[in-house]
Amino acid sequence: MGQYENYMKEYRLARLSVQMVDAKLVKLHIEKLVEEDIKETNTNFQFFYRTGKSDKGVKGLMLVDIEVTNPQNNENLIEAQVAYEGLFVSNDTSMKEEELEAFTKEQVIPQLLPYCRSIIAMVSAQLGGKPLELPTMDVIESIIQNQRDREKSDD
Repeated sequence: MGQYENYMKEYRLARLSVQMVDAKLVKLHIEKLVEEDIKETNTNFQFFYRTGKSDKGVKGLMLVDIEVTNPQNNENLIEAQVAYEGLFVSNDTSMKEEELEAFTKEQVIPQLLPYCRSIIAMVSAQLGGKPLELPTMDVIESIIQNQRDREKSDD
């Protein structure tokens, strides 16, 4: 420790009382639908999630649906789906079950997205051509937008 302080800045990591443990891949499908490589493509992503109680905490599931198309004719070039599941647990004995569920709903995508990004990039690279790259996310803005969407749907 300390050997990097002359040329790097330290980044302090704030740990939460809630931790995601036991992340695992639950679905992986990727299919190249055409043989020729197309230089210009459009890539569309949809992100889905669900949460549910577990005897050990709250499970969160994230699914990413990916479609790569040819912008000239909208032909599907690649279809992919990846899903990861994680278990969210709290070491704060005063945290209520509803609070853990609410936390999991907010954090399931930010916590599982890096796992999905990694597996999609690695596996899609094996298809030849440029690997698929899931976008990075603005966690704070994403939470705000999704809270607004939930509030609108509750009305």
